[in-house]
Amino acid sequence: MSRCQDYHRQNRLKFNPMMKQAAFTGLLLAGALMMILSGGCSKKTDHFQTEPLTDYFITLEPGKYIRYLLDSTLYIDFGQRDTVISYEAKDVVDAPITDALGRAGWRILRYLRPVGSTNEAAWELRLTYFVFPEKNKLEIVENNLRFIKLIAPVKEGNSWHGNMHLPDHPYEQFYGILSDAGIQYWDYTYQDHGASEVINNEVYDSVITVHQVDEEDYSSTLDYKNYWVEKYAKGIGLIFKEVIMWEHQPAVGNTPDYTQGFGIKLTILDHN
Repeated sequence: MSRCQDYHRQNRLKFNPMMKQAAFTGLLLAGALMMILSGGCSKKTDHFQTEPLTDYFITLEPGKYIRYLLDSTLYIDFGQRDTVISYEAKDVVDAPITDALGRAGWRILRYLRPVGSTNEAAWELRLTYFVFPEKNKLEIVENNLRFIKLIAPVKEGNSWHGNMHLPDHPYEQFYGILSDAGIQYWDYTYQDHGASEVINNEVYDSVITVHQVDEEDYSSTLDYKNYWVEKYAKGIGLIFKEVIMWEHQPAVGNTPDYTQGFGIKLTILDHN
């Protein structure tokens, strides 16, 4: 072995442990630095899993129904007083349909009969509406008015414009009111996710409340109130709904003051 080769061999053996120590330490430092940098630059992703929206709606199969007590508030005698008319209502899933946009949906029939009646022949068809369930939203079309009733995920505080497809003053044609201005911007909001509700001594679990609006104003030119809330029970559907929409016009000359609008309260009785 040459003197040069022997020199390099001795020095390699002499410094090799230190070189290994330095290399190991360097790897640890590099690894720690990578963890710090990746932790600082990474973006946390919320992988929130939501149940299907149809879990909170009436089972979409022909013959499925929910029966309600329906209290309807009307303003009569030229708006001088209000009255409440009560019915039994039954929403029945009729048949699948396809709309003009090619969306698959279902036709729902609403029947009414006198409160307390047990006569099945007393049911009268009063309303037909349509439901279009999609992955991220559930729409209802009623009286040619289109509502986004539910969206995904069903999560506390989640909010959306459920009336975004409505025209200006959609209820003017039915009730003469103008206090529904800006209805397209009502913020539907999920509240009390997973709560329990007791209705007619029956406990309904896993309920979600959809709060739509709660506003009122009293002035010298117009008094009005808008209130709309709906409650859906998982595995059943709509179990409660309350709507109050009225406006009070002041007296002008010989024309007395008057109130116009409507109110609806739906309370579940049973379902199949």
